[in-house]
Amino acid sequence: MTDSSAAAGHVRVASVPGRTSPGRAREVLKPVSRRAFLRALGLGLVTASSLLSACANGPTEPTGTKSGTPILYVRTLPEAKPTSAKYKVSVLHCPPEATDTEIESRVAEAIDQVVDLQRALQGKRKVFLKPNMAGQELARYRGRLQALTDPAVLRGVVAAIRRHYQGEIVIGEAPTTTQVSFTDIYASAGYAQALKGFNVRTIDLNQAPFVELGVPGGGLMFSRYTLSRELANVDFVVSVAKMKSHVSAGVTLTLKNLFGLPPISIYGCPRRYLHSLIRLPRVLVDMGLIFRPDLCVVDGLVGQNGKEWDGWGADTEVLIAGNNVVATDATACRFMGVDPLADYGQAPFLWDRNPLRLAHDAKLGSARADDIELSGDDWSRWTHPQFYVERTLSADEPRERQSLVEQARAYLQQRDGLLREHAGQIVCFQDGRPAFFLPDASGLGFEPGQKGSFLWGPAGMGSLLKRVLPAEEDPEHMEVYDQIQG
Repeated sequence: MTDSSAAAGHVRVASVPGRTSPGRAREVLKPVSRRAFLRALGLGLVTASSLLSACANGPTEPTGTKSGTPILYVRTLPEAKPTSAKYKVSVLHCPPEATDTEIESRVAEAIDQVVDLQRALQGKRKVFLKPNMAGQELARYRGRLQALTDPAVLRGVVAAIRRHYQGEIVIGEAPTTTQVSFTDIYASAGYAQALKGFNVRTIDLNQAPFVELGVPGGGLMFSRYTLSRELANVDFVVSVAKMKSHVSAGVTLTLKNLFGLPPISIYGCPRRYLHSLIRLPRVLVDMGLIFRPDLCVVDGLVGQNGKEWDGWGADTEVLIAGNNVVATDATACRFMGVDPLADYGQAPFLWDRNPLRLAHDAKLGSARADDIELSGDDWSRWTHPQFYVERTLSADEPRERQSLVEQARAYLQQRDGLLREHAGQIVCFQDGRPAFFLPDASGLGFEPGQKGSFLWGPAGMGSLLKRVLPAEEDPEHMEVYDQIQG
């Protein structure tokens, strides 16, 4: 989905095929015109060669329309990991009663076992940290934040980075509601106090300006996303997640944490345009492909079981760090008693596909234990709970998925007519026809004046939200709907 006034984006593509030495190559930003990018996208199957060809044919200086639309940037990166090496993940025991100083030390120890920060940060200009602080749920369990990244863990990550890097560090989130700002959460949850003196800058990712960032390989669900301009030039990404159950995604760890990047002003509250059957698990993989975190940290001082918000405190007593988002989350899943390669129908994946399995299949990393080099403590030495979701397997979801497939087909059949009167608007398709139109996604959600309960019909009936765009401008891979089976 894109806004007609939103502009360009960038794509990360492999710059050194077959690279076997560890570390990242120097990132190269090269401008490419929107037209050249769309031409390269074709049917949405972007390859490194097609993108580089587009770059060669694109402008050599930043240009834009008279309205100020930025051009697209193509970022070149090496492969996800050396072909001859295993991913590294560290698991350390750390009870929540530990002091903040002790937690900072344990965080540093976990990171040192998986990433050589001195080498990894050499030449970097902008480090971006994405903690889990999407809402203002400040419940505590055993003295630590239960639903959000604990300030002591975030401080530990920042302190570890600052030992080797004196450049720009930005911390950002796109809160799920307009009722509270990122600044409010940052202050009230204790992050401002914890990070005092570390010279970090905070950014509310819900705030303009925005750009379009492309997905390497074309993406699983969309070929590009509208995101904060601040994210276009980050060159070291850290996902600092909370260990929680998630009723829609099964678990929420460092991959799901990236769902806090898309702005609600573009995608609705709480990112309703993206948070739907079929789309959600694939969007999470797309976020991972765009940002491919260099460092992943899971705060499990305490966890949250049952659901992502208003759940129950879990006695996890763990810190997990890794150099790959899939390997890190797979290890965390095993700690939680969850099979990371399980899929829909197997607990806790009772709503839709397992995003981690999709990410594994997309080669964002590996969830196989044999591909992961574990270090740290033996977690069998302390008691920790089995995670679950507060939901049961229902026949409604398969029916709703099939209904969404039918709505997608109905939209495609009626698209030409819709373009004549509703180009650029968002249509909600129900029962094979438009139920309502909105000028943009700001009307999606449950806050005053927004369309909330109108988004759902009877149980098992899907409601497809779709921005009305010509086929050549539509970033969504509509062919995905035809591949859905129950």
